[in-house]
Amino acid sequence: MAAAAGAMVESPVLVVVGGWEEGTVEAYDPKDQSWSPLIHLPTRRAFHASAVLLNTLYVAGGQDEKKKDMQSFMRYYPHPTKPKWIQCPPMLTPRFIFGLAAFNRKLVAVGGLTDQGEYNVVEEKPLAGAEAYDPGANLWTTDFPPLPVPARGLATAMLKGCLYVVAGKLACRLQEGAKDWEVLSPPVMNTKHLALVALGDYLYAIGGIRRASAGSPCAVASVERYDSVADMWSSAAPLNVARHSIACTAFEGKIFACGGTDNNMKAVALVETYDPEIDQWEYAAPMGRPRGGATANVIEMQRAA
Repeated sequence: MAAAAGAMVESPVLVVVGGWEEGTVEAYDPKDQSWSPLIHLPTRRAFHASAVLLNTLYVAGGQDEKKKDMQSFMRYYPHPTKPKWIQCPPMLTPRFIFGLAAFNRKLVAVGGLTDQGEYNVVEEKPLAGAEAYDPGANLWTTDFPPLPVPARGLATAMLKGCLYVVAGKLACRLQEGAKDWEVLSPPVMNTKHLALVALGDYLYAIGGIRRASAGSPCAVASVERYDSVADMWSSAAPLNVARHSIACTAFEGKIFACGGTDNNMKAVALVETYDPEIDQWEYAAPMGRPRGGATANVIEMQRAA
């Protein structure tokens, strides 16, 4: 039965949050393949992390417009006429370029950098520690296994009930109820500031920064596919444009790679989509603003029928 004119229906929406010098938020509507603005974050932030738990979008940490590390933790209230961002208890440790994932009915923040003061300077303090947020208790705790080694510029994803972390030469996973991380075969490309997305039975490590044996770090277009049964990585079709700090997520059977920073150190608005059936990336409608260091997630929202 068709919905009445003017009626609201719930449907999945891709939401991209923040980015360098951006507190803005955009949503992608697959019906008309267009982007539209959502209510802004109260504070600009980049290199934060976000995740969805019980259809609630949470945004944590990052750096503000003064490049100050943040403990801030917020959730999005998607009211059809009065949406808003709601402050939640801050993380116990300021973090940026870290991972956030919904795992075992909690949100888990892992790794990253802290107390650095300004991005890309010498006083980097990579973290191995993790903390978990229980939405029922509205509380962060540190009773979560630390990573095998400190890690920054990492990416997280959930696959078959396990939490995966990848950064450079580190790849590991944690099964529900386990006390320690299991170390896995790392991707070949040895990148940081990459994206990690679960789609179907595989993980995909997308883009990132790689430091050659000599010279400055550069963004890469490489994509690697991980088989969790064989513990093996293989090459997939590369991005059309090399980028790092890309906002990536799975949506409607494809991977969306939104924005990022190119080799000219410029944030971009371009969007590419990956179809695993044909192993191919295609351009999609660009976002309204360039974004590097943003995040992407999918939530159910009320939209006009």
